[in-house]
Amino acid sequence: MRWHDLEPLLKWGVGRINKNQNCIIMINGSTGSGKTYGGLNIAERFAKHFGVSFTIKDNLAFVFEDLLNKMELEKNQGKGVPFLFEEVGVTGGGGASREWQSKSNILFNSFIQTARHLNQILIFTCPNFHNLDKGTRELVHCQLITNGINFRTKRCILNPYFLQVNPTTAKIYRKRLRFKVKDIKYKLSQVQTQYPSEDLVKDYEKAKNKFTTKLRQSIHQLKKAGEIKKISKLGDKIKYITEDFEAGVSAKDMAQKYGVSKRAIFKRKKKWKNGLKGEAEIPIEAKSLRKVGFEGGEPPQPPILT
Repeated sequence: MRWHDLEPLLKWGVGRINKNQNCIIMINGSTGSGKTYGGLNIAERFAKHFGVSFTIKDNLAFVFEDLLNKMELEKNQGKGVPFLFEEVGVTGGGGASREWQSKSNILFNSFIQTARHLNQILIFTCPNFHNLDKGTRELVHCQLITNGINFRTKRCILNPYFLQVNPTTAKIYRKRLRFKVKDIKYKLSQVQTQYPSEDLVKDYEKAKNKFTTKLRQSIHQLKKAGEIKKISKLGDKIKYITEDFEAGVSAKDMAQKYGVSKRAIFKRKKKWKNGLKGEAEIPIEAKSLRKVGFEGGEPPQPPILT
C-alpha cells in the first residue's frame, strides 16, 4: 500500500524535536518539480503543530548569511521553528561540492553540526543530492525526491528516504520509514504535499523575483568587471613585438616569450605586415574598455606602430 498523507513524516520530525534533536530535511528534484512549494507546505505543517510562526520574511533564505541572520532572530528561538533554505549549493549559499573549501561552506557545515541544541527544523532544496559535499550529506536526516505534480489536486508527489550513516565506513544508507495504523504496519513509500497558503505563495514569489533580479545584476556587474580587467598580454608589449617581427623571431619563440598562443602572434604579425593603422593597433584592453562603456572619457590612444 502507498501512503500519501504527510502525518507519518511529520510525526517522525516532531519526535526528533521532542528528543532534543534537530531535524534536517533535503528536497531534491529538477526545476519546476515542486521542491519549493512542497517545502513550504511541510514547513507550514510543522509550524502549525508547534504553534510557531513561519513567514517568507523571517524563515526563508536564498543565501547562507541570510539564513544565519534569520535563525538568530529572537522570535525564531522557539522549539520546532522551521526554516527553508532555497537551492543550497547552487546560488553560492554554501554546501556545494565544487565549493567545499569555500568560507561559506565551512561555516555552513559548522552551523549544521552545532545547531542541535536549537531544536529547529531545517528544510533545504537543491536539484541533486550530490550538489552537497560529502560532509553535509552525512548530516541530512531525511531526503525527499520529487516524483511529479498532480495538477488537478495541486499536490506535489515525493518519495521519502530516511538516511543512516555507518560511523565506521561513512556510507549512507537510505531506508523507508515504518509506521503503524490501527496495528497494521506500513512503509512510507510516497507522500503528497498540499498547495501552500495563497499569502505564503505570493510572498515567496515576490522574494524570489527580488533575489533573482539582484542575482542577475550581480552577474552583469561581474561580467562587466571581467571585461574591463581583461587586459591583453600583447597590448602593452607592441614595441617589443614589432622589434621581434623585424628581427625575424619565430612565432613559436615569441609565443613562449610573451606567454600567448602562436595564433595570437600570427594575427598580430598579419596586421603588422599589412601596415594597418588606427583601430588595428589599439591594445586589446582599450577596446574592452570601449566595449563595456568606459566612463571618464575615451581611453588614450596608443602610439602607432612603426
